[in-house]
Amino acid sequence: MKTEKGKNPLDSDVIVIGAGGSGLAAAVEASEKGARVIVIEKQRTSGGATPFAEGIVAAESPTQKRMNIEVTRDQLFKNHMDYTQWTLNARLVRALIDKSGETVDWLEKKGLSFTIRGLYGPLPTGKTDPPVVTMRPVFHIPPNWGSGIIKTLLKSCRELGVQISYQTKAEKLLIDKKGAITGLLVSKDGAPQTLHTKNVIIATGGYSSNKEMMRQYCPQYDVSNIDKLNVRKTHPGDRIRWVGQMHNGDGIRMAFDIGAASDGLGILLMNGPNFVAGNHAWMLAMRPAAIRVNREGERFAAENLGPFVSDNATLRQPGQVMFSIFDDELKQNIIKNGFGLISGGKYRHEASGIEQDLEEAVARGSCCISDSWAEIAEWIGATPEKLDAAIKQYNDFCKKGHDDLFAKDVSFLKAIKTPPFYACRSYPGFLVTIGGIKINERMEVLNQDNAPIPGLYAAGITAGGWSGSTYNIGLPGAGCGFPIYGGRIAGGNAADRSLNS
Repeated sequence: MKTEKGKNPLDSDVIVIGAGGSGLAAAVEASEKGARVIVIEKQRTSGGATPFAEGIVAAESPTQKRMNIEVTRDQLFKNHMDYTQWTLNARLVRALIDKSGETVDWLEKKGLSFTIRGLYGPLPTGKTDPPVVTMRPVFHIPPNWGSGIIKTLLKSCRELGVQISYQTKAEKLLIDKKGAITGLLVSKDGAPQTLHTKNVIIATGGYSSNKEMMRQYCPQYDVSNIDKLNVRKTHPGDRIRWVGQMHNGDGIRMAFDIGAASDGLGILLMNGPNFVAGNHAWMLAMRPAAIRVNREGERFAAENLGPFVSDNATLRQPGQVMFSIFDDELKQNIIKNGFGLISGGKYRHEASGIEQDLEEAVARGSCCISDSWAEIAEWIGATPEKLDAAIKQYNDFCKKGHDDLFAKDVSFLKAIKTPPFYACRSYPGFLVTIGGIKINERMEVLNQDNAPIPGLYAAGITAGGWSGSTYNIGLPGAGCGFPIYGGRIAGGNAADRSLNS
């Protein structure tokens, strides 16, 4: 190899910052091409946000071919670009989708298996009434979800001799007079070290735990709500308390410090509504058969919009808060029958703890249980007259079999009439931030003149240009899959540059 080596044993051809899905994919790809790779990870363990994902999106994969499923890369590309109104980097999106089926094959050859299902359970059979955005059979689910992907990539790292330096924090990118990467300043156990390399891949995640960046880039979102969602025993879907702890914008800051341009700042992967309660009641409050009112006691949207869209409506409400209201009949039905096929049946068994969760939520002040609508209205802060009118109108729609106001799916129109009644205070929630560093389809980081910064790459949610402001339900698994595909592209290009320089 022609790359320069320093005396530090951590000097390498390629340094990857971050041992999540995108970072590990980059490391394995670069190492397979013959580059010497080091991964820098500030946490004690690897994985990042990937273990919380269910699967990855893909087209023209071997899994689909074995199941006689025909979904083309063109179809996914058109779906995503049309859904986002062509506001994204089309070349970048194309590169990621083109890498998807190949990556499923790549992972299968490493021993990982996949099944394909819809977002809310097994693939439907027979004639169905498709949603507004048709969901194709593209959701590839490995055993143990994203943890299975991380386990597979870590195994490859060990076999390839990729070194992962844990509890090592990247501090600063080092460049020469021409702006090209020459190394990385890191700290371990409080001691600074300079690592020499000509290629760095930033895969550090987003900035959800950095309130200064959240205030700067997400002014439309009430950052104080993060604290409300950060309560112990909240549902893992709140995830801010997990992912946020590791995602503080370090990689984005380092790239900006040497002149990188930005792309997609302010995009949140929304997931709500989030009722501050345990797993069981959290899911109950999300049920589309409940109704949702703002603090004035008025309905403001159809309740079956789904977790990635409903928060858009909640963000427009006074105080960015809403209340999920249901009756005892709905609660007892869920306790008896479970939550069905949400997340492939994952939450079916969790209905058993609803009563305890609700009791704790009442004690915490996030839930009101009463036989009196007037008492619930007072707790919400609405006038009894407005809440009464909303409940009566909704029940009339249920009797009629049509929601004249928001055209809610008729299958979720269930009258609220059996006391006690429940009101659950809920806030918008999000899983991660998406976007920050501007890249091209080669995952090269671009400067303010739209030119690549030599030797600097970025992948995953630390980079922008591949996701819109609302998660595309037509590409389930894009939030995990696109970062992994981008990591492979970055790793391959960084390795080529190191070996050919």
